[in-house]
Amino acid sequence: YFKPDRLPARSALGVNGPMARNVSDLALLLAVQSGYHAAAPLSLHEDPTRFTEPLKRDLKGVRIAWLGDCGGYLPFEPGVLELCKTALKTFETLGCTVEEARPDYPIENVWRNWLPLRAWRGLEERAAQLAAHRHNLATLMLHDPAAIDDLAVALQAANVPHDRMHRRRLAMTDILLRTLPEIRCPLAAIYGEHDALYRDNLPLLRERLAQAPTLRELVLLPGLGHWVQYEDAPRFQRELLRLLAGS
Repeated sequence: YFKPDRLPARSALGVNGPMARNVSDLALLLAVQSGYHAAAPLSLHEDPTRFTEPLKRDLKGVRIAWLGDCGGYLPFEPGVLELCKTALKTFETLGCTVEEARPDYPIENVWRNWLPLRAWRGLEERAAQLAAHRHNLATLMLHDPAAIDDLAVALQAANVPHDRMHRRRLAMTDILLRTLPEIRCPLAAIYGEHDALYRDNLPLLRERLAQAPTLRELVLLPGLGHWVQYEDAPRFQRELLRLLAGS
């Protein structure tokens, strides 16, 4: 239940949430911790008192997705998975249906996008910070090494301190997927063919965007990464003007 942005805090790869001796204490503590906070713009606008409501309910038919070790991809200490599987039987006795979940995308791509980025906030020397920004541009933003010039590094260094969506927390939600079918204005998308966020998943990207009833075109620019506007501004502008002219 500790989904991203339920607690107004900044986290890394961990998930913020309370710990307690029992479910009732856990719910009470969650009610204190959760809720909207202006310092965390993505935190949820919800009434925290909902977690103090009676917890007893009929759980028959409730579905629980179990990821486990993602088909053997994620390592665990000996005994951990076995302990968790044993605990799942408790939910089954309560009437829940426990299903082993398999995401429809390669799990290794998730880690490839998360782990290579270098932290820069704790670095005191300016040169070390710029080196981290240069590395992150190569990892996530730009495909062509020649595009990672001093201007790109300077822009990255100037922009990321003002980022209000820290650690790509928005990407951890399904808000875009849920919003696409509701779009009524003309929609077109321009992506780099080598976008690090969608590498090896371009067919799935096309399938997801097609859920928008007004999608007109998905443009994939060869040889470009995530930051297409910077990597090849003239080509991006040509495609943008063409799409706007046809809208």
